Amino acid sequence: MNKKSIQLLNLNWRITDQKIEKIFKFSSFSKAVEFMHIVFELAESQNHHPELHNSYRQVIVSLTTHEAGNRVSEKDFIFAETLEQKIK
Repeated sequence: MNKKSIQLLNLNWRITDQKIEKIFKFSSFSKAVEFMHIVFELAESQNHHPELHNSYRQVIVSLTTHEAGNRVSEKDFIFAETLEQKIK
């Protein structure tokens, strides 16, 4: 496990060979939607688009790299790290 993996695990990201995933919880549905907009802007700027699953006040972000055979790549770690910085 590398340094980036350890840092993300400390931020409650789950890491497997196929994806990096985290559940984000919010105080309201509108806060969850605001967060999804942040994810959208980041996805567009990095041209790397995660799967988003929303259920009321919860958003699950799943990252995988299709070009890498639907496996985790450096792009996924960069996206997750950047997202964490944007929501601090």
